[in-house]
Amino acid sequence: QMWDTVEAMQNGAPIKEVNQAAKESYESHGGKYPRYFIGHSSGLGVHEHPYIAPFDGEWILEPNMFFQLEPSHVVSDKIRVHYEDGFIIQQSGPAKNISEYRSSRELLIIK
Repeated sequence: QMWDTVEAMQNGAPIKEVNQAAKESYESHGGKYPRYFIGHSSGLGVHEHPYIAPFDGEWILEPNMFFQLEPSHVVSDKIRVHYEDGFIIQQSGPAKNISEYRSSRELLIIK
């Protein structure tokens, strides 16, 4: 689901369209949009505005804005998979992933 969201994260796009792309992607794959937001900006705090969420829908993406995308998937009543990647809004085209790529052997499990 994250790649549909990244494709929507382009210069000039309103947050509400990015949020809608994430929601539709989850639903098109048979899932439920699991959280009230799918991503956020970062700064002095961990989670900062603008959020990729309905409540920050009027924000417009601009080049060099930074976002953490946090897709999560509910596996069962007791298990949820959650990961984060950092993205920078580009002058043109979809946002650029600036996170380090890790192998599946480095997946962090939090209990």
